[in-house]
Amino acid sequence: MFIAKNIIYIIFITFCMSKPLLVSPNSQDTLNYLYIPFEWTQTPGTQNYQIQISNDSNFEDIIFDEYNSYLLKVIEDIFEWDSEYYWRCRSIFNDGLLSEWSDTTLFNTSPLPDVLFNVNTITYEPDLVYDGITILDQLWSGHIFAIDLEGKPIWFVNSNPLFDNGLEYGLGFTQLLNNGNILGYADGRSNNVPGRAYEMTIANELVWQGPPNLEGIGVHHDVIRLPNGNTMALASKDTLLPLPSADWPFEVDSMMWRGDRILEWDAQGNQIWSWNCFNHFSLDDWNYSQILHTIEFGSGFYDWTHSNAIWYDQIDNSILLSVRYLSRIVKIDYNTGNIIWNMGRQSESGDVELGTEIDFSYQHAVKVLDNRNIMIYDNGNENLPITSRGLEILVDESGPGIQAEAVWEYELPNDLSSPMMSDCDRLPNGNSLLTSTASKYLVEVTSDSEKVWEVIPGQNFSTYRGERVAGLYPQIFSVIEPDFVMIDSTKIIQYEGQEMILKYIIYNGGSQNQRYMYTIEDLNGWFNYQGFMDLESRKEDSLFFNANFNNIYDDNIVTFTIYPEGFEELKKTYSSSIDQQLSNNTISVPEDFIISAYPNPFNSNINITLDVGINKVLSIEIIDISGKKIKNLISNKEINQNLIYNWDASLQSTGIYFVRLELEDNLIITKKIILLR
Repeated sequence: MFIAKNIIYIIFITFCMSKPLLVSPNSQDTLNYLYIPFEWTQTPGTQNYQIQISNDSNFEDIIFDEYNSYLLKVIEDIFEWDSEYYWRCRSIFNDGLLSEWSDTTLFNTSPLPDVLFNVNTITYEPDLVYDGITILDQLWSGHIFAIDLEGKPIWFVNSNPLFDNGLEYGLGFTQLLNNGNILGYADGRSNNVPGRAYEMTIANELVWQGPPNLEGIGVHHDVIRLPNGNTMALASKDTLLPLPSADWPFEVDSMMWRGDRILEWDAQGNQIWSWNCFNHFSLDDWNYSQILHTIEFGSGFYDWTHSNAIWYDQIDNSILLSVRYLSRIVKIDYNTGNIIWNMGRQSESGDVELGTEIDFSYQHAVKVLDNRNIMIYDNGNENLPITSRGLEILVDESGPGIQAEAVWEYELPNDLSSPMMSDCDRLPNGNSLLTSTASKYLVEVTSDSEKVWEVIPGQNFSTYRGERVAGLYPQIFSVIEPDFVMIDSTKIIQYEGQEMILKYIIYNGGSQNQRYMYTIEDLNGWFNYQGFMDLESRKEDSLFFNANFNNIYDDNIVTFTIYPEGFEELKKTYSSSIDQQLSNNTISVPEDFIISAYPNPFNSNINITLDVGINKVLSIEIIDISGKKIKNLISNKEINQNLIYNWDASLQSTGIYFVRLELEDNLIITKKIILLR
């Protein structure tokens, strides 16, 4: 039977008015973006932070001065290319006092490449425009860049990173991923090597490279990221076949037909799925003018299908494929590889079942919308004159026969149409963004076809795609921890009595709404929570956790972990020591079990004394501040006398450690010890 008594720990803490540390931008950084995230560290007892940015190191020419209660701020619209800036931060404490300014950090913005410049735009209806930035790729230069609504470039990447085979590729953009990286295809034709897929940070750092040694021209036109994390891409497939029977003005028996494959790789670059058009398309469907062009211009192959876009539909596990030179959209069953339907212009084979009356041709940019309709950019090459349009198509698969009809279109004037490339997207506010490559034109229109924003056509740039996104940083967030004090560079959370509630403030600084997954756990079992919270973009919310002491006493270590759902690689982890404050209502510890350490703080060696009655000790361990076991002193031993253990910590780092005593009946007692040098 245990007789409880109160044990009071008195800790003398020297509290200093600590100043925050600057996290990013780092000193001497040269940035390739003008929308810049600033981050700094939390300081104890702080209610606010003041951030200043200046053109000079003396802060006489301050261009930004703001107070912020988080640890993160994305600052836009004040920076210029090829410039030098200084920034600093200080704490405003709960009592209104100010810390010293942090150390000043100097950073730079890159010079803007000569091929990039301000694009002239017109905003007709500011309240109707979908706010954000537009990502473009400057054709044949390898530059990917983004402009704001006024046409100012605010980010770019160069086509100069070295891939793992030592080569440079021309970069094409296909998608801004939810983790904030860009996905695309790397064109290797300038080095006479196949194209490949890639993933890159917005800071121009390659983080994933697809296989390099594909057949033919390799990856081309489109690369997408699947919900399971795999990557899917279009790739070429060449096959020697007889020439179709026709009245040809030359004598050629056979030639190389270039078709398309769809390839899927896992994160390690292993191919796990493929689809080959030669196994599913009829050779009766061919294009006379394309074959004639092949022979006359000596390209060496007949560009049979020239597919240009793929889309994976998770709801029914299917793939949509845009086959440009057959003027056809194909729906493919992922599990079997079989074609579910063909939509487009009627063909010699008779394989096209629906959509012939919609009359699109040479289309691009197929996708499934939230309402389950299909959107494409209809290049309209078969029209005289060429007339392009954005198209939304309803496909009804519910009846005995599949039906398709156009339910929305925006037709471009002939002089703004494009026989090549181009894009059409549905924006989150219901507007549509059309990119017309040949005319160098972008336009945003409402569902009623009202023009609200445009890039003035005919400027000295051209882009394959135009993607409007809410911001450069889909996933960026900060966490304010429960208030703490600092002892020897260790965070200490203090509590009083037999009740403790920890509060964590989460701020979603990203450009999209996000679900966050979290866990909190500790050394002594006071906290055992996991769950999720949903946060709108640029909003905050708080998490509260009640401690359940449950006969476990003394000091503790708590660890809180949080990450955006689906992106565990962006996980943030926060560990703190927990100490009991001086109080008249302290937690009770059984009298028969007292653990002490001397000297404490100590230098290299410490004596650990266990004063116990007869009982079984399951373990005595030394734990570091992260919860990692450093040394096991005893295991499963009956104790009936006082014991003294000496721990030699000469090989350990300076900091806070814990002696953890575990007894029967789930009783755990911890003792904090401090190693100094």
